[in-house]
Amino acid sequence: DFSICVLHDDDVKALSLCGTKSGRDTDKIKTCDFRVEKCSKAQAWFIAGSEIHFECRIVHKHKIDPDTLDPPIIDRYYPQRDFHMVYYGEILGVYLHTNADNASNV
Repeated sequence: DFSICVLHDDDVKALSLCGTKSGRDTDKIKTCDFRVEKCSKAQAWFIAGSEIHFECRIVHKHKIDPDTLDPPIIDRYYPQRDFHMVYYGEILGVYLHTNADNASNV
């Protein structure tokens, strides 16, 4: 299971870090000083204070096949040939957070 969290637009530092650093190399939760809470429908955690979060269960995953990628993409993003795993999920719940203590199921 996993969650997808949408941060507020005004959280510029966290948005910048999360959009440019890989979770394989950086502990984003620690670096951004995020607080996490347990999901209600998925066996996962979500970022407390996020604007929206999706709770998902994994239905399929596969490793990126380098034979299907354009070589410049491989050279730029995978110089170590450490290709990502791609996950597909079923959305179990979507939650809109109107304030830090209130989440409504959308």
